Amino acid sequence: MEHYHPDKAVASRSINIFNDNAMCHIRNILKHRQKQITMENFLVRQRPSGSEAESSGAKRQKKEKESPSKH
Repeated sequence: MEHYHPDKAVASRSINIFNDNAMCHIRNILKHRQKQITMENFLVRQRPSGSEAESSGAKRQKKEKESPSKH
């Protein structure tokens, strides 16, 4: 339910100021999250963990061992 305000211009202006401030704050939060996600993705690509590197190396060795026996 909306309430009537005697000065619609003042009410409208204050609503717009509130919305601008709130949206500015939300945009800053989203920018920070996007930067954080981008940095995390960059770091993951730069340094794979030891277990991932070992497992991919083990898979390659296993495939190499299997392929000559098939020929």
